[in-house]
Amino acid sequence: MENCGVKMNKKIVIAIILMLANTVFGFTEMPQIEEFIWKGRIIKPVNEPDRIIIDWQTTENINEQITSTFRNSPTVNFNRGNQAVLSLDGLLGKTSDSNDLITELVTHYHRDHINIAEVKEMLENNSFQRLVGPDPMLESSMNDVFKALDEYRERMENSSEQEHALDISPVTKPLPLKFSIIGDFAYSSFMINNEIKIELFKYQEPRNANNDGLIYRITHKGVSYLLFGDFDDIYGIESLLNTPIVNEIRKKEIREERSRLNREQILINVNTLGVGADIVTTKYMFRCTYCGLYHINPASLVHLTDSAIDIAKLLKENLAMEDEIAKLLRELDSLPTISLQADVIKWPHHAHKFSDNQRARDIIIKMNDVVNPVFIIWQRHYTQIDNNFENYIKDQFEFHDKFKCSDDITFEFISFFTKRIDRMICAITAFMG
Repeated sequence: MENCGVKMNKKIVIAIILMLANTVFGFTEMPQIEEFIWKGRIIKPVNEPDRIIIDWQTTENINEQITSTFRNSPTVNFNRGNQAVLSLDGLLGKTSDSNDLITELVTHYHRDHINIAEVKEMLENNSFQRLVGPDPMLESSMNDVFKALDEYRERMENSSEQEHALDISPVTKPLPLKFSIIGDFAYSSFMINNEIKIELFKYQEPRNANNDGLIYRITHKGVSYLLFGDFDDIYGIESLLNTPIVNEIRKKEIREERSRLNREQILINVNTLGVGADIVTTKYMFRCTYCGLYHINPASLVHLTDSAIDIAKLLKENLAMEDEIAKLLRELDSLPTISLQADVIKWPHHAHKFSDNQRARDIIIKMNDVVNPVFIIWQRHYTQIDNNFENYIKDQFEFHDKFKCSDDITFEFISFFTKRIDRMICAITAFMG
């Protein structure tokens, strides 16, 4: 092999032989994703033996490239090059990639999503930039993982005490998380490095620890990921899908109420001026029969206090109206613009099958309509070994082709416009391991 001027190790040779054998003889059938059109762009997935690469082509600046990776675990990693910058449920023994630049997002505190040993090691070494997780409402959700994080929060000055979310950091100030209650969810958002937007949804009616966590929507360069963790309350999902509508309805109600109060305030101001003018001209002045002008009647000034009380009452009503309008404006300013559209969904709770009834089917169909994903990524729980989920989605949903299983193949979504030569390098790199 060295005679051709290229030094190739045995692993590369075997990989090339297997690739040729598969191409020529069709020994195995690997998952394939055909090219598709997304936002006017022709997306050509790179289908490799152990991974599929989808390049969204949203930037040509290599410094802005982020790769999001879905494997056979609850973890979703967001990397810049070889450096992890963001991780969802990444504190597991096999997926942990802690470093002092990473932001860790936690959906909930079950041990198949977050490992207590990894948490303790991270906290002891301060090997993270920030951790955001749910502040549970249920006592049953507050396990040893949550307690370890909460104890760290209490002793660190860079952590914050607030409802809905746990925010801890060894180095940076607390996030300015301001939650708005919209329907059945508390909502907030923050940015990472002014380029990655993290949106948090906290259900206000949890029945168990799975639904007492956080749902995340992560957006980078116009590509969004809606990540449910183990949130499997079908009626909670329905409430989530209604959140944008509820939010817009409340905005409309506030604007209509403000308009009504403005009209009332105008009438009060007019009445105040009118009453004031009437009182002055009728009670305290008289019209001179000689010159036709009004003059002060000194004898009537003894009634000035009573008139002042009448005017003060109207002024008080006006101030109360101003306070009410100001309160509405503050609420309007606090309401965010919410969208649930996402290009990739991480299916709720591994390979969870919802109840076999029309209501549940309608809600999942509505989720597909509202979110409008290109892909729905799922993976089995380690206790699931059958193919029931594949049968479930094929029987229930016409859009079952959107579902992709990450058990045996990795999905990498890239925000960088990868040139053709880069794709060739990616393929060779995959075989080299």
